[in-house]
Amino acid sequence: MKRRDYNFELMSSAELWDLYNELTSRLAARLQGEVTLLQQRLDEIERRVRAHPGRDRGTRKHAAVAKFRNPRAPFQTWSGRGTQPFWVRDVLDHGGTMDSLRIDTSVPPRNREAHLA
Repeated sequence: MKRRDYNFELMSSAELWDLYNELTSRLAARLQGEVTLLQQRLDEIERRVRAHPGRDRGTRKHAAVAKFRNPRAPFQTWSGRGTQPFWVRDVLDHGGTMDSLRIDTSVPPRNREAHLA
């Protein structure tokens, strides 16, 4: 790439405008070339994905099961996936353990409809 030294203070308004037009047209052409290349790559990725329909890992079949419960606010639960909630960090910072937050799976969940009747 050639380096041209431009002294913009010495250039007239017409010269600056011509330079601006040249730069914008070259930049637009270069960007269009990149857009074309990226579109071709995207098309190739889409073809590969369509060729393997059974490999769809992006969708979940069901929500993750809650494994941990906040003892102070039992409605707050966490599956153990993703970032730890603040309440988990708070319990751990104050000497608690993950086992103290674990939901006991041996006890069946309460039947809300039977409880309301």
